[in-house]
Amino acid sequence: MIDAIITGGNGFLGRLLKERLNRDGFHFLSIDSSSTDITCSDVWNSLPESRVVYHLAGKSFIPQSWDYENEFFRVNVQGTTEALSYCRKNNSQIVFEQNIQVRLKELSTSIQKLEIDLTKASKKTENFISERELVASLAKLESQIISNKEEFDLKFLELGSIKKQSETNSVNIDSLETEIRSMILMPLEKKQKKDVPKEEILDKATDNTEKSIPINQSIQENFREIQKSTIYGTPYKTSLDNIERMLGLNAPDILRNLAETGIPTMQNLTETFPEFSRLALSADRNEKETDDFKLLTFLKSQFQARSTIPRQGSDPDAVLSRSEAFLKSNDLEKSLFELTQLDGIASKVMEPWRISAESRIESLLAVEQLLKSTEK
Repeated sequence: MIDAIITGGNGFLGRLLKERLNRDGFHFLSIDSSSTDITCSDVWNSLPESRVVYHLAGKSFIPQSWDYENEFFRVNVQGTTEALSYCRKNNSQIVFEQNIQVRLKELSTSIQKLEIDLTKASKKTENFISERELVASLAKLESQIISNKEEFDLKFLELGSIKKQSETNSVNIDSLETEIRSMILMPLEKKQKKDVPKEEILDKATDNTEKSIPINQSIQENFREIQKSTIYGTPYKTSLDNIERMLGLNAPDILRNLAETGIPTMQNLTETFPEFSRLALSADRNEKETDDFKLLTFLKSQFQARSTIPRQGSDPDAVLSRSEAFLKSNDLEKSLFELTQLDGIASKVMEPWRISAESRIESLLAVEQLLKSTEK
């Protein structure tokens, strides 16, 4: 038999308790969520007999429980029930965080009542689950709308390019027709001395037109590959090399730098923003940790709580909430503007994401510039 079992041994209080028991020479066993599931009966049955169980494991950050109520109930209620069953079986004493010894019989009665209430609560949570599915469907629909809009913009750019090319060809034909008519009106002998026969001019014009058509089509095909990268983030180095070679120009540096990796997409920026935000908030909170608020700061950094609804304020959490809201509305420039209000460690953590977002904006402008060059 050992002296004690500690649940949540890697938590703030658990670490302090282990240090004290070690210092006083007690023989104990520590378990935590990283290696053990305290809600599992088999886990408790495999543990050795112990005189005392210090039950410190559990989820305690209330705002997170609003989104994960089933998980909180499972860990806090079912985990405590299993701990009590172990104590009843082994005639062990149980101690909670407040260091209050609890009578097993009274706790068992309370747990039984909670189990009855669980059935009622499960029925009520069905509506919450349906709402989550609706939110997930709306988010998927919003992503599809953004994708469709980008594809529409791509087609619109292609149509504009084709229209301008058609107008250029029409002007060339009108010019050639005018030249031919002026030749017909000239005296025959003067025409024979100074000008080439009309048939030869028409043959030459036809030949030049036939040669230009494959070149124009090739340019458009390569340009479409570059435009696809703005949506799907695919590499386009070969297409960019072809355009530079056929037109004899140098592409903008930003397009050349991203040619092998592809242009950052809105989908990727939207998906990676939450993780960067959590890391930035965690780093900022750890940096501002003080002795007076050491426990509160520790809990916040553990759960990585952050605001997902935009709110006013100049603290990093408020700034990031507004930046994410603009990002979800497909307004990347305003999202970046909000990030300029960050400073210190939070700004440094967000820097890789900010560089990717700025690269996308600069790339879109460069694609438009390259399109104008191909039209000339």
